[in-house]
Amino acid sequence: MFGAFCGDVLGAPYEVNTVTFKNFILLADNSKFTDDTVCTIAVAKSILDGTFDFADSLRRWGRHFQAPYGNLFEAWIWSDAPSNNSAGNGSVSRVAAIPWLANSLEQTLEWAAASAMTSHRHPSSVDAACAATAAAWLAMEGWPKDRVREAIEAAIGYDLTTPLDDIRPDYGFRLLASETAPVAIRAVLEGEDFEDVMRLAISMGGDADTIAAVAGGIAEVYHPIPHDMQEHVFRRLPQEARELLVEFNARRRTISPPRPPTAQEFNAAVEAILSKTRRCREAIEAGPVTFRSRCRRVFSRIRSIPAMLKAV
Repeated sequence: MFGAFCGDVLGAPYEVNTVTFKNFILLADNSKFTDDTVCTIAVAKSILDGTFDFADSLRRWGRHFQAPYGNLFEAWIWSDAPSNNSAGNGSVSRVAAIPWLANSLEQTLEWAAASAMTSHRHPSSVDAACAATAAAWLAMEGWPKDRVREAIEAAIGYDLTTPLDDIRPDYGFRLLASETAPVAIRAVLEGEDFEDVMRLAISMGGDADTIAAVAGGIAEVYHPIPHDMQEHVFRRLPQEARELLVEFNARRRTISPPRPPTAQEFNAAVEAILSKTRRCREAIEAGPVTFRSRCRRVFSRIRSIPAMLKAV
C-alpha cells in the first residue's frame, strides 16, 4: 500500500504541470498527498476495522480531509445517494491495500468490486479495480510479470503489450478507469525498478498521481522502494496514514517466492476474474437494488413456496 502512497505523492506535482519525458525531478519539493491517498486510507480502514462499509468510510474520510475530488465523487460524498454510474479512475486509485489483506484471489476480487461499486457503479470501473488488484495478488503469489500480463489481458481484455513509448504521444489527460489501469499496469511491466516504474507512469503526461498510485501499488510487490523515496513520501503523509501503516504492516500478507504458475492455476485465475467482472456487469445492467425491488424478490419467493411444497 505504501507504494500507492508513493505514486500519489510523487505524481501530484505533475498532475497539472504534466511531463512526457522521464528525466524530471522525482523527489520534488512540492510533492504532496492527494485524494488518492485519502481514499486508499478509507478503503484500508474499512477492511482493517472489519466493517467493510466502504461507502461510510469513503464519505467519512473524504469529508474529513476535504481534498479536491472529481465532480461526481465530490457530489457523492456529500450526499446520501447509494452510488453513481461514474466510469472515472477513482475506483482503481484506492484499492492498493486490498490484495495485501485478502486471503485469496476470489476475496481480493470481491472486495475490489465492492469498493468500486460503492461510488463508481460502472462496468469499466469494476474491471479496472479487479485488474489492478488481481495483478498485485498474482504478483504476491510469485507470478512473473509476463504471466500476470497474459492473465489480465485474457480476463479483462486490456492491451498490455503495446509499449508506453508508442502510447504516450497521443495519450493526453485521461480520467477514465479503462484508460488509467492499462497504462499503470504497463508501467509496472516495463519498469526495471520502482523508481523506473514511477518515472514511466508519471511521464505519460496525464493524471500523473493516479496513474503512479495504481502502478506503485503493484510495483512494490516486485521492487523495493528506495530509502530516500520512502523518507520523502513519509514526511508528506498525514498522521492518519502513518498510523494506518503501522496496523497495516502488522496484518498484511507475505510475498511468495518467485515461480511460474501451473496451467491449472493460470486458467483458474483467469476464470475467477472473468466470473467476478461478469457478475458485476450483470448486476449493474439490472439496475440498483432498491428497497422496493428487495420486497418484490421476497414476495416472489413467498408466492413460489406453495408450488414447491406441492411438487415435493
